[in-house]
Amino acid sequence: MSAITIIECTDPAELYMTQPSGTIQPVYLKLDLRDGQMWAIVDAHLSPRQTEDEYNRFVQVWGIPLLTAQAANDLMETLRPYAARMVSDWTTIKPQSDLVAELGPDAIAAREEIHNLCTSENFSGRDLVYEADLEAVTNGSEVEEFGITPDTSNARIDEIASEITTGLVDAFECGHVVAPGLSQCLRELRDDLSREG
Repeated sequence: MSAITIIECTDPAELYMTQPSGTIQPVYLKLDLRDGQMWAIVDAHLSPRQTEDEYNRFVQVWGIPLLTAQAANDLMETLRPYAARMVSDWTTIKPQSDLVAELGPDAIAAREEIHNLCTSENFSGRDLVYEADLEAVTNGSEVEEFGITPDTSNARIDEIASEITTGLVDAFECGHVVAPGLSQCLRELRDDLSREG
């Protein structure tokens, strides 16, 4: 059976990205049949875009929920044997001008198994990244609670934002919380203190 190389996600919210409009970008699992590499990635384009390798089926693609890094890595580990079956059962054909990948019967069956395991019902809230509104993560007492002063650095502000969202994981029953604009909101609180001083 062919070896599969999993490219792991490292940041908890690595698969989270939004459009300027605020729409959350889709997330995909990809498998390169040629070298056995498998990875999870967020689509950074404003509109769905298929690469040439995906069009020619050398890179297989499945949609997945907005998972935390750990959940995405666990999913890929679960899918390793199915991915290996796919990598072991395909050939190259040339129906027209371009070479394309053609899956064998076992690879087709394994691809369907991967599809089934990637659907939302296979994950709990603890596997997901949750996007929270600023109103849901701030209470108006952040300056006093976290000791924000006019001298608080941007690095410390980012740490505070992380502490706030991490503390809300249980409340939202999810794997990771992101709050767009939270660091900027805390910076504005700090800057207001500077102006008042």
